[in-house]
Amino acid sequence: MSGMRALSLFGGAVLAAGLVSAAGASTTGLSSGTALTFGGVSHPHAPAAGRNPASAPAGPAFGMGLLQLGLAAEIGPVDNLVDELDDLQDLLDQDDLGVEDAEEAVERFEAFLEQAGKDGYIKAGGFGHAPLTPLSVRSPWGGGGVSLDLRYTGQGRLGILDAPLEISIDGAEADLNTNTSLYIKGAVVREIAVGYGRPVWSSSGGTLMAGVGVTHYQGDLSKTVIPLQDTDDIGDAISDEYDADQETSTAVGADLGLLWVTPRYRVGATGRNLNEPALDYGAIGQECGDLTGEERTRCEAAQSFADRIDLEETWTMDPQWTLEGALYTEDQTWVVAASVDVNEARDAVGDTFQWAVLSVSTASPLRLMPAWRFGYRENLTGTELSYVTTGLTLFRTLELDIAYALDGVEYEDEDYPRGVMFNVGFSLSF
Repeated sequence: MSGMRALSLFGGAVLAAGLVSAAGASTTGLSSGTALTFGGVSHPHAPAAGRNPASAPAGPAFGMGLLQLGLAAEIGPVDNLVDELDDLQDLLDQDDLGVEDAEEAVERFEAFLEQAGKDGYIKAGGFGHAPLTPLSVRSPWGGGGVSLDLRYTGQGRLGILDAPLEISIDGAEADLNTNTSLYIKGAVVREIAVGYGRPVWSSSGGTLMAGVGVTHYQGDLSKTVIPLQDTDDIGDAISDEYDADQETSTAVGADLGLLWVTPRYRVGATGRNLNEPALDYGAIGQECGDLTGEERTRCEAAQSFADRIDLEETWTMDPQWTLEGALYTEDQTWVVAASVDVNEARDAVGDTFQWAVLSVSTASPLRLMPAWRFGYRENLTGTELSYVTTGLTLFRTLELDIAYALDGVEYEDEDYPRGVMFNVGFSLSF
């Protein structure tokens, strides 16, 4: 089987899980809707984009997202990763290699495996929004606003656990062996978030708003180790084992937000998951002697890498503060906005993210004219990838946003961006 088919099956398993219903979650590092371009800003053109619970009163009297979908993919800085793994597996499957061929294979793949173990990975994610969410309705008391959001995301990551290549010689023939394995982590997270915000102080210069939010998380988290040597079909193994050792757990997160709004600018801060909610992964590498066949092989493979991976793991959602600001013309047709995460956080599959985002946008008062936005985002930690983003809104209803990484990776002598993201949505506001 080709490596590209393996990659396709891996991405398909993740996205099928992630696009069943509901919405994007910032805890996974994925940005929902127009936030892909705007970042974590309570934007005048999209007040709910930043998910600041204090922003509800600053938005329209009523707003809802009819449907929002998003896809994201990312690959590590290892050229031809999929093809090289595919070629290596073909050599491992051969029982009649010549000694010289085996030695050439070791020379070819030793440096590759070392780099793949350090930097090689394939990551895919997706989200969707259920109808009628997010919902923002002005409350009848205190001039406040209530927000409701249902979010559903899927994420998966395929990493490489490298091990030395060894040669077994029998006369003129040789076998190539390695304990190198695929390390696959997957997560499907469902969220129900409720927030309330209201003005707490006003002056001639502006209004200070404060808000609180509560999010209920339910996560299905799984991981598995698949030896490259003992896998006849990588794609089928990924597909079959995607939900192996899956653990379902729940948690509740608490958010806070502040937002200062004036006729020409706004600044704010949002704190998410301040109580550090946690979801559990299923344990791997446990009681391997009670298992048989491929299950035992994979269990023992996980045990052999116990010094490099956690056999029993809990995903703790790190508290993360985001600062935001927007400067706009009096009629808000032009807006320059920025947001930055003050600290790093870890997503569902173990990668760190800390986004800094800058954008400029324009929206005509005429409903039939499209609204345009352009931006730049950079992960300040982890991959440290930078993205160029752009988006438009048609008839104030159809939203399209795309981002592509400025760093590239080589595949079949062609350069491709290491990461791409695409969001599409429909929303209404009154």
